[in-house]
Amino acid sequence: MSFVLIIGSDLWSLKPKDIDLSFKLLLTHDVVIGPAKDGGYYLLGLKQLRENIFKSMPWSTDQVLSKTLNALEGNDVFLLEEKNDIDILEDLEDHPDLLEKIRPHE
Repeated sequence: MSFVLIIGSDLWSLKPKDIDLSFKLLLTHDVVIGPAKDGGYYLLGLKQLRENIFKSMPWSTDQVLSKTLNALEGNDVFLLEEKNDIDILEDLEDHPDLLEKIRPHE
């Protein structure tokens, strides 16, 4: 059985265990979604392609997760722990360790 897992590249707190868990959850669920605090998602796992969840999506808005869930009605969807992706400078406040790494050092 083949699964597909897509992840955002702007999620500092995503760990290998989150990815492992997502693949395990796809054994018993149709879809796995990692909701982002901003109303989108940071991870999407699918047992099979569902093109309808990508069409007419208001990308980069706080409606992405809710519209995706609406499009997946009738499917067995597992929601992972909500995490904060990094879209704007203020999002770094949740990640002081990352902020320290990118600050200029004197």
